[in-house]
Amino acid sequence: MTFAIRTADRSASLLPVIRETVARLNPNLPLVAVRTLDQQVEHHLRQERLFALFCVGFAVLAALVGHGPGDWSRRGEKFHEPSAEVLYGPRAEEYAHWGAPVAGIRLVGTMPVAIPAWCACRVDPMVALRQD
Repeated sequence: MTFAIRTADRSASLLPVIRETVARLNPNLPLVAVRTLDQQVEHHLRQERLFALFCVGFAVLAALVGHGPGDWSRRGEKFHEPSAEVLYGPRAEEYAHWGAPVAGIRLVGTMPVAIPAWCACRVDPMVALRQD
């Protein structure tokens, strides 16, 4: 069972009073995982922050691997004439190979927005306003 207590004070200074009141009402009811709102938010955002840290780490790793020693050793070379592929871009049949990755990226980018928006559209505003 979960309870939330709203107070004017944001600190955990009321915790002893709350524990005493609960013990007076029911001595067999333990209070576990008592946290302030700030602690609760920090607890829930911990996984998101870890995921963001991994994303940044892998992005840096990809940038370093993408510019390997072969690329660094060519810095002193002179400019060469660009090939036809560079000038005119990929051929028409090469675009077919990009369809699935582009569709996948669009799907992955759209779903985190579309799913919560779809769920929010199904909520009756009057019911949501009465919750507080």
